[in-house]
Amino acid sequence: MQRAGLIILFAVISLLAGAQGKKSFFYYDSLTYTMYEQSDWRSLTGEGRRALSLGYDYYYMRMRIGISLFERRQYLYAIPYFRKALEFNEGDPVATSYLYYSWLYAGEPLTASAIAADMPYDQRKLYGIDSTAKNRMWGEYLFHNARSEELVSAPSLAEGYGDSGNLIIPLWYSGTTFAWSGITGDRSALTLAATYLQKNNLLVYNDGGYSYDYPEHRVNQFQLYAALSLASGSGITFEPSIHYLTAGYSLVNITTGYGMTPGAWLYTVREHNIITTLAVRSTTRFISLSGEASWAGFTSGSGLQAGGTLKIMPLGNKTLSMGASAAVKSPSATTGEESGMVYGGYLGVVVAGRVSLDITALGGDLRNYIHRSGSVVFNSVNRTDYLFSGIVSLQTGKSGLVLYGGAGYSSGYTAFIPAGSEVPDNNETNYKSISITGGISWLF
Repeated sequence: MQRAGLIILFAVISLLAGAQGKKSFFYYDSLTYTMYEQSDWRSLTGEGRRALSLGYDYYYMRMRIGISLFERRQYLYAIPYFRKALEFNEGDPVATSYLYYSWLYAGEPLTASAIAADMPYDQRKLYGIDSTAKNRMWGEYLFHNARSEELVSAPSLAEGYGDSGNLIIPLWYSGTTFAWSGITGDRSALTLAATYLQKNNLLVYNDGGYSYDYPEHRVNQFQLYAALSLASGSGITFEPSIHYLTAGYSLVNITTGYGMTPGAWLYTVREHNIITTLAVRSTTRFISLSGEASWAGFTSGSGLQAGGTLKIMPLGNKTLSMGASAAVKSPSATTGEESGMVYGGYLGVVVAGRVSLDITALGGDLRNYIHRSGSVVFNSVNRTDYLFSGIVSLQTGKSGLVLYGGAGYSSGYTAFIPAGSEVPDNNETNYKSISITGGISWLF
């Protein structure tokens, strides 16, 4: 009897221990509700996830965890919980509204708009969704100075090749951009931009025997860019774009004849270039993946480019983001190489929700490189080897005005271009460049 009693006692103790190890549905439901009422968001996240691991998965548990992450500004982490809550309660206005604002505050306004498209108008108005900013306008100025004084002071660099051709030494250029971006439909957004660049160079022409210095060589370049963004509402965005770029400049010829003094004459050249790009981006939890494919029809020849970008937001919001990219360019008469590779890195930090710092680095063969979904094209006969840039932005208040400015540093090469060719020879000369930029943006 004594032995049987001990066995029963140990069995009861084991059952009690098991009951404490795996607490009941009512325990976790009451605990997480109390934490929700007390706004104990960090504890709610941990206990809620523990309840899910034990199989207590239902609408209110998903909503409580999602709201705790939302209140901690981990918007991308909160999104899957609100989605799952909507699977339990389809069309729920509270879960849908939280899902909308999670995408919006995570920096994906178009995806947020696609979520709102399925909401009744009265519901959107009740939760303030119709009052959110849907347009952005900005203007930007860029000044780029090539530190090429040593090259300019020795223009005889183009002499002695034995062939006719041009040497273009960059001096400086300035650019002004005006742009607008807006949500144009329930699942679509449009971006339009116009840019004017004036590039100033020293052009040295050599006909094999005589050379001519053209110290006021200018390139007047106009650019028009349009991109259509289409969102699925699940974090996938498709973006086809087109970029038209036209540049006009002068080139030199030298006339010689029997008994005549050599003389130089100028003639005008006009380039027309078209760049088309298709980008696909997918954002889930704290990772954003994008792939791009571009076709460039330059005056000097056409080429393809393909690449991808990985962006990580470890905090689930825009406070900290980092990324890396890689792209490969097809063989082209413009580059003179079988293929070209470009690598990039990115770091973004936001302080107090108003001040942000964005740092970008690029390296590789940047000649005619297509950047940022085709909105930026590094078109030049000269080659940029690497560049670093940093931008600081300040949100001035609730007016939607943002001021930003920054600087950049790059290393490039210039080389003699034989007549009748778009490909520089191998005799490259290095120079450094610095740039400054500033602009104003308005969200409304």
